[in-house]
Amino acid sequence: MLPARERVLIILGALLNLCFLQRVGSTQSGLFKRVYDPMHPGNSNTKPGPKATVKNVHCGNEFASYASKDSKTVSCMDYGAKKYNCDLSQCHGGAQTDTPKSSPINLQLYFENCQALGVAGTEKSTFLVYAYSYLARNKDGHLVANGFAVGDSTESVHQFKCPWKDRTDRNNMRVWCDKCSELV
Repeated sequence: MLPARERVLIILGALLNLCFLQRVGSTQSGLFKRVYDPMHPGNSNTKPGPKATVKNVHCGNEFASYASKDSKTVSCMDYGAKKYNCDLSQCHGGAQTDTPKSSPINLQLYFENCQALGVAGTEKSTFLVYAYSYLARNKDGHLVANGFAVGDSTESVHQFKCPWKDRTDRNNMRVWCDKCSELV
């Protein structure tokens, strides 16, 4: 029998996978619908409305976790739990001073030594994962990434648990977005 914490992670993984599969089967280019997060039951299942424009948002807790009205924007939650919709073309990896041109997100949003969640036979394997989205559990030292494992010829999207120990570890790097609207 799995410990309760692992069961919760598997359930979260299944919910996020379902959400991603709905996106893939859709003709819309929006990213992900917001799903109930059993690890944080206080989270709302609704999409807040826009507020003010903000620059240099560090998506420390979440990135691309629900679909926005416009396919050119993504969701973001900073370390202070403030929620934003951000212009995807203005998001990047690296440091705050980088730009989408100097540190493009499609080359920088990857995590190392990740374990696949809910995929039989992979319990002892670790993967390099290129992610589409993530939900970080910073106090627990890991994040759950939606993405595909390098070397998987099918490039199937799975959920991965990606741990880190130090602040400077690759898996503790987060997306920066330079043009966002704060949500109420």
